[in-house]
Amino acid sequence: LLQRKYPDDKFLQKYLDSAMTEMNRINVILSEYLSFSGTNQEYMTYTHINNICQEVLQITYGNCYLNEIELRTVLPDNIPMMILDTGRIKQVLVNFITNSIDAVNELRNSEDFEENYPDYQGIIEIETEYNYGLNECYIYIRDNGIGMTKEDLEKNLGTIAKSGSLDFKTENQSDNIDIIGQFGVGFYSAFMVAQKVTVISRAQGADTAWKWESKGVEGYTITEADKDDV
Repeated sequence: LLQRKYPDDKFLQKYLDSAMTEMNRINVILSEYLSFSGTNQEYMTYTHINNICQEVLQITYGNCYLNEIELRTVLPDNIPMMILDTGRIKQVLVNFITNSIDAVNELRNSEDFEENYPDYQGIIEIETEYNYGLNECYIYIRDNGIGMTKEDLEKNLGTIAKSGSLDFKTENQSDNIDIIGQFGVGFYSAFMVAQKVTVISRAQGADTAWKWESKGVEGYTITEADKDDV
């Protein structure tokens, strides 16, 4: 049936590859949802964070390739080995990169894209850093996708992912209620493996960048960020 509808073999193959990518993505999300509902001690391993990132790159490389996105890494050698929840960290990073792929594609599909960005190349970068003074490890994921305004951050990250959640917050302003939301299961689950999550974003064409930050237990903050850093 597909061959009848899509006689062009190259187009058909790209269609099938895209369908397989989405099936794998759904499988990852379902597996993640089930794993985050319980404790997985088997995933706690003494390893290097860069090894986890390399595995994530292998998982996401095909999707980036299909979407013509360059995948870059900055993985320094001076990071010590640690006891880490390998499985959950891997799942969170895969979902974050998937979000970045969506952001790149959203920019490509925006109005007047070819006119405004004639030499555009989608880029996603993953970087690790270790602070010996604080004994903390940081993972950065950067992309040059569509970006978000302050309102986008409030809508997408500051409310739970269900209809009417923004109205719920508005109606309960006097109760000082802040609700942590999600980009699918992946974003929300980041708080299971990280002490703090920071999102710095500037919508394409905007003059102001914004920083969304939360520890997942006491609400969130949105403050203006340095445009040159985004």
